[in-house]
Amino acid sequence: MGAKATKSKDLSDSQIQYALQDLVKQLERDDAAKAVRLFLQDQTRSLFPKSGDVLEWLTKNAGKNTTKRLISACTHFSCLNCKKGLRRCKNCDGTGHFGYEMICEKCLGFGAVSCDFCGGTGWAAIDFVPEGLGPVVFASHIKIAEKRLTKLLKKQPLRPSRKDAIRVFNECKHLLLNLNRQISVLETAVGITKEIANIPDNLEEQTYKLRTLSINAGLKDKRRLGKIVQSTTTGLKLYANNQRKDSKMYKLAKARASFYNSLLKSSPKFTGTYLEHPFLNEAAEKTILKKRFQKKKKGKSG
Repeated sequence: MGAKATKSKDLSDSQIQYALQDLVKQLERDDAAKAVRLFLQDQTRSLFPKSGDVLEWLTKNAGKNTTKRLISACTHFSCLNCKKGLRRCKNCDGTGHFGYEMICEKCLGFGAVSCDFCGGTGWAAIDFVPEGLGPVVFASHIKIAEKRLTKLLKKQPLRPSRKDAIRVFNECKHLLLNLNRQISVLETAVGITKEIANIPDNLEEQTYKLRTLSINAGLKDKRRLGKIVQSTTTGLKLYANNQRKDSKMYKLAKARASFYNSLLKSSPKFTGTYLEHPFLNEAAEKTILKKRFQKKKKGKSG
């Protein structure tokens, strides 16, 4: 599709060319946020198309390099309301507890909660992804999450001890929140790739594969979350046994150990917390049931 096919009666070729030049200028300045906002604004003004052929139009009118840079800008456009998917917990003022004796359930004792705007992904919400670029951008998010998860899962299991319990707790906290962020990316991608409208025919099969990959990877890594929390609980119990029973650190360690143990015992694990990921569970269950149905149907036809 050429530029003429996308403009309204009130728009000229020069306006479209000027808009493209301005877009290129922002991309060359590495101002991802401004470039994406500019593109969204020009889509609203009907200078740029919104349908599934945006990539084709961009490549033809702006070139491959500009198209790649725009996709990269959209992919790495961070959420403006949080830091890596997390926000300071207002419920406990970021301490994670109340008086050393009660753990803040809202933030799980970590002092930070999952960002509502981005779903804990740390990436800009779908509203900030230009129409027509969604499938490609979220495919990139999945690949980034998968790569990061692979690296995180290669780390050796943490071994708690009395001496290093607090260090291990902090490492477990960092690892758990990092893993959870990547799972949030996968869960969000599962929902978006299912709901995105006007997926180009050439991307439908790829989108389905990415969705399946996200479900499988997400569930595998959710199991790792449970192991990390278990390691954290064990370390805290060891630490508590090495403290004076009237000390604040003893009370806090015991409260944390009890709280995390209750999360592990809940069914399903982490019920009602931002570690639960119910949408991912639901999508996985539907996929499993679909596979069983297809297998059963195939068996009958055979």
